[in-house]
Amino acid sequence: MKKVILITGSSTGFGALMVKTFNKEGHIVIATMRNTTGSNAEHAKNLNKLENTEVVDMDITDDQSVKKLLL
Repeated sequence: MKKVILITGSSTGFGALMVKTFNKEGHIVIATMRNTTGSNAEHAKNLNKLENTEVVDMDITDDQSVKKLLL
């Protein structure tokens, strides 16, 4: 069954690995990270190339950033 999965901290490390893993399994992935147009632009660009994956700029320590994503 295809699921929608939200992953925070997806620019590198475990987060990026989970985005790729769930993507390969055919799920829809929302990959969040900070600074998608700045320091993480290259990471965002690479993950956006994956089918059924959308990269979103979000900082989980900022309530307004989280609310913006949820609305």
